[in-house]
Amino acid sequence: METYKKWSTQDLIELSNQLGCPSGPQGIAVARRMQESNKEMVINAFTALDVQHNNNILELGPGNGWHLSHVLKNKKNLTYTGLDISTLMIEEAKKYNSTFAKQQALEFKAYNGKLLDFSEAEFDKIIAVNTLYFWQEPTKIISQLYKLLKKGGALVLGYAERKFMEQLPFTQHGFELYDSVELLSLLEKCGFSNFQLKVHTDSVLSKMGTAVERDYTILKVTK
Repeated sequence: METYKKWSTQDLIELSNQLGCPSGPQGIAVARRMQESNKEMVINAFTALDVQHNNNILELGPGNGWHLSHVLKNKKNLTYTGLDISTLMIEEAKKYNSTFAKQQALEFKAYNGKLLDFSEAEFDKIIAVNTLYFWQEPTKIISQLYKLLKKGGALVLGYAERKFMEQLPFTQHGFELYDSVELLSLLEKCGFSNFQLKVHTDSVLSKMGTAVERDYTILKVTK
């Protein structure tokens, strides 16, 4: 595991803030590192989502949107909305997908992290990868996601569990950590059932440039 002995508390807070809401030149660099370290997780999460032709898709926290032309290719008549609390990431996602947006109906919008302003039963599929740590009111968010899904629709969450995340000192600042038992209980309280859970292991680079093995979970629930 990477050592953070030389990192000050302020350094860790700033890193946590950038991971939660990238901003400025440093935010662009952080987003690119997240793109590399979370590539496998994002692809596996979209594989579990099982996007079909004509689907209406909502993603919370798409970051710079690097993945869309890969995970949504060869699909017809899609409608996609990406919500992010970072206005910088919204602009980066628009740039990344300027060409792909000519093939699919893509929209990127900033939101406050709390209110999902859409019609009930609007979406076929909803996905969020490595963003639930930053939900300030998770019960409120998940209850809204339940209402926004069509009957038979699917929600996929990708995340690293508490056991791994709590070893990273920056997660002490602004992160809400979960294990799957806690998360399943929360989802059930909000109306979800029919859970499919799969644990994956990948290798990611630490801030020191060394390889670290990480277990992460892809959780799919249907309405």
